[in-house]
Amino acid sequence: MFHLVIYKKSTGEIRRVISRESTVELHLSDLGFSSVLHGSIKVVSQLGQIKPNEWRVEKETLVQIKNTPEIITVPGSFAAKNAQVMKLVFIGDKPTDKTGFGTQYALLERGLKTRGCQVQYLGYQEIPRLVDMDYDFVIVLSDYLSIQEMFPQRLNNWIFWFALESSNWPREWSSRLKSIPTIVPMTQFGFDALREKKIQCVDVIPHGISLDEFRPIPLRQRGVVRRENKVDSCFVISYLGTNVQRKHLDRLIESYAKFVSKYDNDRKSILLLKTKIRGAYNVPNLIDQYATEHAIPELNKMIKILDKEMDTAQINEFINISDLGFNATSGEGFCVPIVEYMACGVPYLIGNHTSAVELLQGFPLIEIEKTEIDDRFKWTRYLINTDNAATLLNEYFLKWKKNEAISKFSLRERASQFAAQRITDAWDILLQDLEQSRLDREYKEKAQTLLEIAATPEEIEASQQIIENIQSPTQSDDLKSPNWAKVF
Repeated sequence: MFHLVIYKKSTGEIRRVISRESTVELHLSDLGFSSVLHGSIKVVSQLGQIKPNEWRVEKETLVQIKNTPEIITVPGSFAAKNAQVMKLVFIGDKPTDKTGFGTQYALLERGLKTRGCQVQYLGYQEIPRLVDMDYDFVIVLSDYLSIQEMFPQRLNNWIFWFALESSNWPREWSSRLKSIPTIVPMTQFGFDALREKKIQCVDVIPHGISLDEFRPIPLRQRGVVRRENKVDSCFVISYLGTNVQRKHLDRLIESYAKFVSKYDNDRKSILLLKTKIRGAYNVPNLIDQYATEHAIPELNKMIKILDKEMDTAQINEFINISDLGFNATSGEGFCVPIVEYMACGVPYLIGNHTSAVELLQGFPLIEIEKTEIDDRFKWTRYLINTDNAATLLNEYFLKWKKNEAISKFSLRERASQFAAQRITDAWDILLQDLEQSRLDREYKEKAQTLLEIAATPEEIEASQQIIENIQSPTQSDDLKSPNWAKVF
């Protein structure tokens, strides 16, 4: 067996050993190294086994290491660090809150606790308490305006999971966003919007759902539930969400009224609204308004409002009795209901904007009629074309009448990309990288201190090498610097 040994000129430290069955001539470019740095290398070593921590190179000769003392111990792996329990603080909604953010925190908490993490919560008003707390990282899942109290803290270890609902925000935000150590976008839309404004962020980590909690129910059970809710012979369109301004329940109800007026002559459809009766919109008043405008006196009987709390099992049943999910929102940071509906095998209709474009690739999306500026965030929002929405509702209606169902399997397979386990894995990897980067910084600072007090040339050289060679977790371990030589 022949070996190519890759080592460091200044210390002789072996970093990599590549084995071959016979003597060969190799070029560095064949191994993924820059051919500009060195020429060809001949592999001539015939030792049985070479281990980087047991051998070193001195004057192009292999020398076995015998208990060589180290000036500084290299920091251990993240796994070893994590065994001592990583402490996390979540800022914002609690996992018990009936909100989108609360749901995501609950999933993340459940997953990270199985990885040995400790999690505690602070409300926005409690952010100043961070000064006296012991933690490794602070994770903030929120929109921009809710995190104003974070900036005065000047923390190096806080992570912003950014609910980005528009690519156009006030100019003064950008300077603040650039000061955040780590921004995690939820979608490719958010990633592109941040990078377009020269704001650094890590790779996308989307929201997730539990595929055990959201799943198709058996056909017989579905039939029973539909009969119990008196929708067994209806084309069921449903909305699952809040009654806030950006959801534009006015346009949702108007779109449905236009669909009924133009296409549903036999009144075979029904619209179920799982939301609050009153909030940004007075839903009964909206129904009366569009019933009058479109001459549909029975519209208030065709739209049912479910203004009650539901547990996860009930929400799963609510989705399963639906034939189509419908949302007239003007912008979404992620839109978890899209994935919940897909996990239950139910298609979804929403506007052609923000996160919906990537979540529903290949499915019809409603055209945008115009934009408006959000009162709270001062960023652009996107208003659907209600005539186009009515047309697309009819396309699904015709499929229903012909019994041309979209494959539940394909929809659920698409939803599996956002399984809670995968989201936890992504966060676990990110936290590992950030922790290793933090350890590298501490290691480098320690080496700098030793350099200042070093007594011998050997200590000075060792400390200098530590400082020079600290790498970020994203860098390749191939070490392409000219300071690395390839021998034998």
